[in-house]
Amino acid sequence: MAEITRKRVGEIVRAVFGILQQHPEGMRAKDVLAQLEKSLTLTDFERSDYPKHPGVRRFEKTARFATIAPVKAGWMIKSKGRWILTENGKAAYKSFSDPEELAKQAAQLYQQWKAGQP
Repeated sequence: MAEITRKRVGEIVRAVFGILQQHPEGMRAKDVLAQLEKSLTLTDFERSDYPKHPGVRRFEKTARFATIAPVKAGWMIKSKGRWILTENGKAAYKSFSDPEELAKQAAQLYQQWKAGQP
């Protein structure tokens, strides 16, 4: 993900959280991604397809990948195709208005989770 900076990951995550706050019951992932695309200005890189997989656009995979750390941080739940923002996620959204700081904190919590795995 050389073209995707930590700041951009944070922008994506903040936008996802903003969408999910409007839907406390959660949303289907594909619906979140559709709204996410409308709320962000995609870069040329994000609009492009993977070279070895024509027709598979980078943006959706990037957004799904960007939400792994927030899930492991306990900020989001992904279950049966639904994405749900937790109370901790709502608090993180309010606490970290800077996208880069949000991504950094999520990455730190992900590393703590990973260290506790067998």
